[in-house]
Parts: sequence; C-alpha cells; structure tokens
Amino acid sequence: MERVVRRSQLPYVITAGFSAHMKHAFGPALPVGTGGLAELLDVWISDYIPVSQALQSLEEVAPVSLPVIAVSYIEKSTPSLQVSHRYSTYEVLLRADARKQADIERACTGLLASGSLAVQRKGKMKNFDLSRYLGSKPKTELMEDDLLRLGFVLIADENGSLRPENLLDALSGYPDRLDVVSITRVRLSDSL
Repeated sequence: MERVVRRSQLPYVITAGFSAHMKHAFGPALPVGTGGLAELLDVWISDYIPVSQALQSLEEVAPVSLPVIAVSYIEKSTPSLQVSHRYSTYEVLLRADARKQADIERACTGLLASGSLAVQRKGKMKNFDLSRYLGSKPKTELMEDDLLRLGFVLIADENGSLRPENLLDALSGYPDRLDVVSITRVRLSDSL
C-alpha cells in the first residue's frame, strides 16, 4: 500500500530522523495464512485534498488485486487503528456436509458452555475468556459444492487476541479434524 500512496502523488508526510519514511500505520495484523478483504491504513498527509480526489488518485494507481475502497479524514486525536479497531469478523470456508454442520454447531455450543479456551503460545498456556474474546456464537451456513461458511467475530484487547486458527482447533475435536479451504477477515471495526 505504501507504493500505491507514493504513486498516487498525494502529499504524504515524511518522518524525521536518520531513516525517513512515509508516516503511516496499518490496522491490526492479519494472522499468518489469513486473507483480508477490508484492511485499514492511516496515512498522514501535509495538505488537504478533497476525499473524492484522493480516492480517485489512489484508485488510478492501485493494482486490481489491491483495490482502494474508501478514503476519509480523521481527527489527529483519534486513537490508532491498533487500539480503536478491536473487532475482527472472520469467514471460514470448510469442506463439509449437513452432518458435519450439525457437528460443528454442537461443538460451538459446547465450547461456549465451557466459557473459556486454553491456548498454548510460545510454550505458555493462556486461557481466553470467551465472553471477552468471542463476539457471539459462530454462525454456519451450508453452501453449494459441500462447502460450509463459518462466521464469527473475535475481539482483541490490551491482553491479546484469540486467533481464528485457535478457535478452529478447538472446534476440530468434535469429532474429527476440519477441512479448511480458506480463512478471511472480512471486516475490521471499532464496534460489534
């Protein structure tokens, strides 16, 4: 995205110091192996450019595989994307039939009833309270070609975040492994 901003010829701000670079900040990082459909980026600019003109400048130089969807101005006092946008909506595509859908729904109910999920990270066990880190019960939708869409919202806070693969690992024990086709963050927001 930095290259897109540079090519757009928008008047972006350069940081001071030995290693000067464009002043920008991405939203929360995607987990490894996860796609993103609506990722966010803050870019500081030195002069006011009308939103429609800025969007057009970015659209003209952005590759087809990395479209710019929207542009807006925010106040300098607005918290960073890392802090303000804590809600990640995920869509997971799985190879599954109606029987497997029922198994996954039972697994979701069981997991929520347990109230927490233990995850090992860097050799240490961390316990996630699902009422704090899972927005609601995951929803399933059976699609054509034996595909199942599993949707859920994960919430990050100052203590960390539950990763989508952690939730999928917890669900895969009911009764066998999940056949994951893709994991995609479809939305990043500041509220549920």
